[in-house]
Amino acid sequence: MTEYTIPGLKALLLGATGSGKTHSLVTLLEAGITPYIIFTENGMSTIGKVLKEKGLPPDSCKWHYVAPATQSFKSMITMAENVNRMSFELLTKMTDANKSQCTQWIEVLRTCENFVDDRTGEEFGNIGTWGTDRCLVFDSLSGLNKMAMALVVGLRPTRSVSDWQVAQNNMLGFLDLICTDTPCHFILTGHIEKEQDEITGAMHIMVGTLGRKLAPKIPQNFDEVILCKHIGDKYSWSTQEPNVDLKHRLLEESNDLLPSFVPAIEGWVEAGGIIKPTESA
Repeated sequence: MTEYTIPGLKALLLGATGSGKTHSLVTLLEAGITPYIIFTENGMSTIGKVLKEKGLPPDSCKWHYVAPATQSFKSMITMAENVNRMSFELLTKMTDANKSQCTQWIEVLRTCENFVDDRTGEEFGNIGTWGTDRCLVFDSLSGLNKMAMALVVGLRPTRSVSDWQVAQNNMLGFLDLICTDTPCHFILTGHIEKEQDEITGAMHIMVGTLGRKLAPKIPQNFDEVILCKHIGDKYSWSTQEPNVDLKHRLLEESNDLLPSFVPAIEGWVEAGGIIKPTESA
């Protein structure tokens, strides 16, 4: 009989730039979990530096980098000329000639189907088959936002309501799949924005994503929604902050937590989780 374990920890790490989000990912190793990081912004040097500081081998973390789409100066000139002479309506109806190059969202999906480590070229298979000895990490949501929108509009400077809806639906469906249908642990890092709650009218700090309608929906499937803080020379986590949409199931309710995943994994084990090795294909 196969030993049953509850699905892995699902955590959303929020914070401003420089608040220690990427730095804290290495603490997964202290809990016996290997991070497999899909970078959508250039954070590989941060991980490499932390591993070196802790005396850990460079291959302790696996990663794959998907760079967002960029324009050449020539295409930027063409777009600027269009903006100068065309109305907003005409710009919105225009199809970006470079849209075929904006397939980074598809590359992210392919990486989930078969994760390939950039350092070694080693293949680790479909994330849906991983055990709880692995943690999938997206660093960060900001890059995913750009890719989800670029898939729809290319690098066109305007967005229609329907463009936003398609990109938002793609993002929500993607995160729902990972949070609800993958056994491994999952961590998503994201920057913060101040948004108005459409129900209460109050201003809240939420995860930065594709519009204020999507932001309140993203935390729903996560066990932990944590705010990363950097004050002076001190880094900390918080699960209790005024006007910030946070959540905790396994961590304590506190505004001064150690920035480490060890307590969260220990809480997950206490709740019935078992660190099960990934079976070879």
